[in-house]
Amino acid sequence: ICRLLAELLDPKGCHAQKTKYLDLFYEKFLHNKFKDLNTDKITVIKEDLTKQLEIEGKDKRRIDIVLNERNGHYIPIEVKINADEQPDQCEDYLKQADRCYKQRGINKDPFVCFLTKDGHSPTSIRESFLKEQIICISWIQISEWLDDCISISKNLNPINEILKQFKTVIDEYMEVSMNNTKEILNYTCVGNVTNEKEVHEIAERIKSDKEKLSSALKLYPAYLKATQDIWVDFANYLEEYIYNKYKKRPKNTDGKNWYLTYDLPNRYSIMIQSNARTELSSEDRLPDISVDLYKGNKLSDNYPDILPTLFDLIDDNKKEEYSKQIGDWLAEKYGLLK
Repeated sequence: ICRLLAELLDPKGCHAQKTKYLDLFYEKFLHNKFKDLNTDKITVIKEDLTKQLEIEGKDKRRIDIVLNERNGHYIPIEVKINADEQPDQCEDYLKQADRCYKQRGINKDPFVCFLTKDGHSPTSIRESFLKEQIICISWIQISEWLDDCISISKNLNPINEILKQFKTVIDEYMEVSMNNTKEILNYTCVGNVTNEKEVHEIAERIKSDKEKLSSALKLYPAYLKATQDIWVDFANYLEEYIYNKYKKRPKNTDGKNWYLTYDLPNRYSIMIQSNARTELSSEDRLPDISVDLYKGNKLSDNYPDILPTLFDLIDDNKKEEYSKQIGDWLAEKYGLLK
């Protein structure tokens, strides 16, 4: 993918279309950053070695693609497919471009194109202001650029066919990627708290940094413990509310970390429980509660109104509101079943 992209951008590429595809790329992605690029003077360099990084105690790195304008711009393009960022990677590429401009006696701000699945910003930059010099591009946008390339190559059957196949490869790659993300979101049931872009951004920040990954690992069980504590607080509050108003205590004297069970007449019972847990589970989801009526061991009825998630129960007013609603429903069922 990277090599074919470089070939299409190369004015001397085997497509023999000179700067046509590069011009489209420039207009779509670069023109708003600088308006003085002369595409006729561009040479495309694949896997260009960074220089002078050894001064900073680093090995040389290979930049995927460089648009190198003779005596002018030097534009690194970092292509991310499934690989992670390396520490300081984009920042080092900016330094490489900056050194190149100084050697050429040119007063320009360096820029780096960062091509990823969803066009997110890189994490391999320490200074936030440097991110303004990153041109973020998504593979979806590359697919759109290929549409433009196909449009101007309608009469060039062999080349047009290659462009279409290249677009198909990228579109299929993106479809698989988005389906995987949706499956993860559906599996963890967090779709109504976060969104795909946030998941991507957080995952990118975490996966390239051992310390951040370690912190995330500590946060996850802490999150589970916090939701468990919220449930226990609510269970205690609800128990006291029901006792104070209806003089009823739950059947279970232990296990309140998981559920409260109230006996009703004629072998009925009401179980109030939460799916909050303190151990890791393959069924982790947004913590909520359920209120169900049982006849013996068989489910007979469900609580008819909307029940809270544990996010709702952080609010003391909500805790009081739901205690009243659940307690009143329990009392109503008790009265009907006597």
